[in-house]
Amino acid sequence: MNFDVVIIGGGLAGLTCGIALQEQGKRCAIINNGQAAIDFATGSMDLLARLPNGENVTNFDRAFDALNAQMPAHPYSLIGKSRVIEKAKAFELLAQKLKLGLVGSIEQNHHRVTPLGGLRATWLSPNSVPTVIADKPLSYKSIAILGIEGYHDFQPQLLAD
Repeated sequence: MNFDVVIIGGGLAGLTCGIALQEQGKRCAIINNGQAAIDFATGSMDLLARLPNGENVTNFDRAFDALNAQMPAHPYSLIGKSRVIEKAKAFELLAQKLKLGLVGSIEQNHHRVTPLGGLRATWLSPNSVPTVIADKPLSYKSIAILGIEGYHDFQPQLLAD
């Protein structure tokens, strides 16, 4: 087997790197050491849900200046607002092209139901995850929380307690 690139890690960064290299005509191998937590978690992706001072973020573009002032060494501050937005929009297009079934937009965070039944602001979520736009109430009357036998990263008894 001959590869131009070997990527260590099959998480989001490794997979998107592999896709980008493949689109450039490179032959890639991705090596992963098992199933990632994204297989069992909600699969949502955050961009910026909260500023360092604890203030909630609904729109990345409007919150960037505050992030830059509060944390100038943050990776987003270092690469700049326009580059972050450019890359986020590029990923949204890639997700659509790959038919990943993600909902959301860099234009506005939404809330998703967490594994413990709370709501968390996020950027993109699978269309199978219950979501709420901004401050609207959750339209579901009940939510079932299930555990996976032998998977120790989730403890449904915490929710029951």
